[in-house]
Amino acid sequence: DVIAPPGRLHIVVDTPSSGGPAYVLKIKDTSPIVGRIRSGDKVVAVDDEDVWGMAAVDIGALLGSRAVYPERKITVLREFGGVKYDDERTGGPIKTSRSARQ
Repeated sequence: DVIAPPGRLHIVVDTPSSGGPAYVLKIKDTSPIVGRIRSGDKVVAVDDEDVWGMAAVDIGALLGSRAVYPERKITVLREFGGVKYDDERTGGPIKTSRSARQ
């Protein structure tokens, strides 16, 4: 788990056109979780709530609604050398269009 502070995370989450979980597209240098979440991480839960089939815009709304929480957790699925591993992370409010921006 990555525990993020309140406020914006400065990450971009996108929804794959082929379906499946939303994924981290970009992490800005100003992100409080830079180095703990990676581009390509698939977002599968927020504060233990399953978001597997949610669009990035909906995940952004969920995270945004929790921006004032003392901490937030994002659970991600990460691949290493083509092998998938569960990895839990924390996130913050994300604003979206098709992509979710924090």
